[in-house]
Amino acid sequence: MVKAAPNLQDMKGSVKTIRKSASGELILRMQRASDPETERLHSALSEVLSGKALVKTMQETVQVEVLDIDESTTAEEVLTALFASLECDIPVAATPALRKARWNPNSGLALASIASKLLESGSCYIAPSVSLTEYGAIIDDIAQDARGKASVIIAGDFNAWATEWGSKSTTPRGSTLLDTFASLQVCLLNTGTKSTFSKAGRESIIDVTFASPLLARGSEWCVSDIYTHSDHLAVLTTLAPSGCHSARAFIHESYKTESLDMDCLLSVVSGLSVRGDANSSAEAMADGISAACNASMAKVRRGGNRHRPVAWWNEEIAVARMECHAARRRCQRTRSSPLRDLYATVFKGKRRELKEAIKRSKARHFQELCDAADSQPFGAAYKLVMRKLCRQPMPTRPHQLSRIVHTLFPRQPHLEHTGSLILQDDEFVPTNSEEVLSTTAKHEQDPYCDHCGGDVIEDAEHSIFHCPLFTQERELAAGPNTPLTPGNLVATMIATEHGWAAISTMASIIMKELRRRERSRREHSQTSD
Repeated sequence: MVKAAPNLQDMKGSVKTIRKSASGELILRMQRASDPETERLHSALSEVLSGKALVKTMQETVQVEVLDIDESTTAEEVLTALFASLECDIPVAATPALRKARWNPNSGLALASIASKLLESGSCYIAPSVSLTEYGAIIDDIAQDARGKASVIIAGDFNAWATEWGSKSTTPRGSTLLDTFASLQVCLLNTGTKSTFSKAGRESIIDVTFASPLLARGSEWCVSDIYTHSDHLAVLTTLAPSGCHSARAFIHESYKTESLDMDCLLSVVSGLSVRGDANSSAEAMADGISAACNASMAKVRRGGNRHRPVAWWNEEIAVARMECHAARRRCQRTRSSPLRDLYATVFKGKRRELKEAIKRSKARHFQELCDAADSQPFGAAYKLVMRKLCRQPMPTRPHQLSRIVHTLFPRQPHLEHTGSLILQDDEFVPTNSEEVLSTTAKHEQDPYCDHCGGDVIEDAEHSIFHCPLFTQERELAAGPNTPLTPGNLVATMIATEHGWAAISTMASIIMKELRRRERSRREHSQTSD
């Protein structure tokens, strides 16, 4: 009804986009925020709908926080200075207000509401006379205010020094600032080593700017030479237009490592040479490595559709999915055709094949994760589980970490051995063969070693020290001339780092092989039954 109204056709040029909200409302986005056509369109829509729907005007706003203001400055002066630096007119909706700052009792705070994109920004000043404890509390308050906000800018005179933004050394204040902001989703925008503060021949970099990754992408930060009537130099931060941050900006290319052609990679890399200065050599090396990767591995594009790639996806599933979609489209387009039932049967078969391919791939990938968890305890399986858990930010303050460690691991008194335990002959507990067999590590009814045969029980001692099946692994771990025994196992592990890794690798290989042989025997038994 709205599109068919004749008095609305001449106003469609002022509308940029039309979309529906999650609740079903129709939203018209105008070309410009302040446009007389908006009021005309509002009146025309109200007349066309004539009470059938509510027509209202919405406007996005942003808050700008300004600190380090003297007591004589008024709200109108702050508003005029703010828009004079932006070189734009003061909007009617701008409402300034002054209140006491939460971050520093010696500062003022000004708030202004501006018709623009939603953005949280804060500017602060922390005096050098503030103690380190109070400094940490102020930084914690700033981080608490900024936590959970998607688009945020934090800038100001923190009176902190750190090598990350160009200082010669890192002070306790700089460490506190970096440790606290490490829990936020913000990036440091400072670049270069040009001083931001100069007084009486002393220069330093104490003005720092942080921004969320979405705003930091494509931004520019520099120290200007504009005269500011202050000891601080002007810092100019330019953000990229919001329209540049589309979904396609997150598309990146990577390589399929399983398609690596080692011979092709070595042939391309062998021709690399480094000449010239450091910058040109680094660029030439990067170009050479990229060319070698392009020639020896297949590319894969990730991102763009805002869905994370899954590890179990393969070419078989991709082909089955393409065939399933083609069969579905063919079935939908032949609803009135006599062949509709035939195409529907074909579509159901293709859909069944796709589900079976996904099920097989998921099962195979899960088994690979289980097998890899033994050799790589913090590998893909660990990361997959930790992503599913709701993890709180790790504390970074030293006194808080110290309190946590002393609570979880309290100090114990030193244990002194006064003697040895000696059992008399009548104190030994008798055992039988059934109890010995119940302590074996196997999950089968048969506790004996299938490789050695006979009555040899397959326990941990036999598998690690005696079984001929793992002779090569024992020689690699302890050496060909040094037999591995229960007496020298611990000494071999703690002698060197290599010895520890060798024994660990040997145990992992033995466990995997025993598990594989046991699984094979179980499958063979089920098949024969």
